[in-house]
Amino acid sequence: MLSNLGHCYFNRYERTGNLQDLEAAVARSEAAVEATPEDHPDRAGLLNNLGIRYSSRYERTGNLQDLEAAIARSEAAVEATPEDHPDRARMLNNLGNCFSSRYERTGNLQDLDTTVGRFFAAWSVITAPILTRLQVAYAAAKMLALIPSIKDLSRACSLLRDSIHLLPLLTSRSLQREDQQHILAQLTGLVSLAVSVSLVVEESPLQALRLQELGRSVTNGQLLDYRSDISDLMEHHPILAEEFDSLQSIIRKKNQTARDFENILLQIRKKPGFQNFLLAQSEAYLLSAAHRGPIVILNATSLRSDAILVTTTNVTSISLPCISHALLVKKFLEWLWKGAVQPVLRELGFYPKTVDPLPRIWWIGVGLMAMVPIHAATKFKPGKVKMTTLQYCLVSYTSTIKALQYSQTRPCQQNASMLIVTMPTTPGESPLSGVSKEAEGIKHIRDFSTVEIVEWPSAAHVLNVLPAYTIAHFACHGVSSNNPADSHLLLRKELSGEVDKLHVKDIAALKLPAAKLAYLSACSTARTASSLLVDEVTHIVSAFHVAGFKYVIGTLWQSEDEACHKMALDFYAELGTGDDVAASYRTAIMKLMKQKPLQPLYWAPFIHFGA
Repeated sequence: MLSNLGHCYFNRYERTGNLQDLEAAVARSEAAVEATPEDHPDRAGLLNNLGIRYSSRYERTGNLQDLEAAIARSEAAVEATPEDHPDRARMLNNLGNCFSSRYERTGNLQDLDTTVGRFFAAWSVITAPILTRLQVAYAAAKMLALIPSIKDLSRACSLLRDSIHLLPLLTSRSLQREDQQHILAQLTGLVSLAVSVSLVVEESPLQALRLQELGRSVTNGQLLDYRSDISDLMEHHPILAEEFDSLQSIIRKKNQTARDFENILLQIRKKPGFQNFLLAQSEAYLLSAAHRGPIVILNATSLRSDAILVTTTNVTSISLPCISHALLVKKFLEWLWKGAVQPVLRELGFYPKTVDPLPRIWWIGVGLMAMVPIHAATKFKPGKVKMTTLQYCLVSYTSTIKALQYSQTRPCQQNASMLIVTMPTTPGESPLSGVSKEAEGIKHIRDFSTVEIVEWPSAAHVLNVLPAYTIAHFACHGVSSNNPADSHLLLRKELSGEVDKLHVKDIAALKLPAAKLAYLSACSTARTASSLLVDEVTHIVSAFHVAGFKYVIGTLWQSEDEACHKMALDFYAELGTGDDVAASYRTAIMKLMKQKPLQPLYWAPFIHFGA
């Protein structure tokens, strides 16, 4: 009862911030510990809770005695917990945080060493929840990589490598998309740091690339796995596939199943054709993805910045010393050109002279680099653009090499049927007066076997008819939400006329074998509003890509109606002459650039994503 009362006071304190509630929580928790026998199974948990409350009071008052009490109670909680108990990692994490707070207060380096030691001890509790283990591993790795007094990059690299290999098991297909995002948001920056540390310790660029592939875009990667590797497993070994799916759904919470899960993976990998099932991709696989042009991964952390270059012959990397993690937030296009794009083009042999025909390059931005418009990196001179990425290559984006391979290997349907969705007006939004004209203009540019223009459709109607078309064009409002799974296109409910939403999670759940091109003439369709989830690459564009569209045109920010209209008509006019999506996209955006070269907000939001 005392323990429950302590919980109630503490919960009210967290809600109201009333210090008296925190004082009451500490007092009741102390009384609960004193009333509990030393050999009682609940004593460790009570001690841990008491340590947390002392720590909270220290954060509120700055009284060092409270921090000392928090350390004492947390140490007692750890000592009272069996070494293989799942809660031991959480308690060690709390204790490590207490020592970290004392280091920040006193500057005692011994406390810093102790903090890392407690985090490593928590990581070693293999029965603990995967999220807890990854959080303490990430915390320890950041300290070992970034704090000079205890710097140990080799140790950090080993820890990060093991963490990245565990990351894909953190979420399962059974979880809602929002739940997956909430979990992964707690590990923002893990992949970027792993790539940087790997290169610092002079591991091969191939190894760094494999870490990036394993740890980035986990949620979309799982969907692709279930449409490739796992669908193949279901076809050839259905019993193994069913057991694998069942174990993956519960392993996140019940880590005693970890050994069973590992045994299933071993059995699967013994089957012909499944030797690399859910493993880091082979060098041959990664190199083959560059058969139509190089792939460039840009990564920036406070430790260093690099570009990893993938061609058909090898994986290499170059340091980008002019890319500053601190300056990256400002997204200066000239700085991006000088610091990242120009060095990459020079290394690949595509600069300073242009190459004819223009080479194709796929770009992958990791961490904060995922938010920069690489295609619009530009060197300006008075009155015009002097040089820009688009002059030297055909620019495309992808989330991972796995996603690129998935889209490149999909068959292309020759029968071009087109769905055009328009929303001239939307309740609560500005009217889009040009979308009807845009639709009619597209319809008459080139011949399609079928063209259907649908005004004011519902989300359910669109989801129902999309499988019948190879090309889908949306001229409407788009919304990028802080909850990326909730990002959506604005449509209209059929009966009431109220706003309807075509959500990312519903689009990504589709499986469209005939899909070829999705053109999203809407605002912010390629934007991830949450900085904590940029590496998940969850936005409206990627949802259409995962659903099956080989090529997707979208926007990084709010775009002007006039620019959207011109861009769309120029794109389809060019596409009619050669059916090359990347080249048509480049021609159309270069025409926009010539109209207003010094206004990149006008011409630069449009991107090409996919094959």
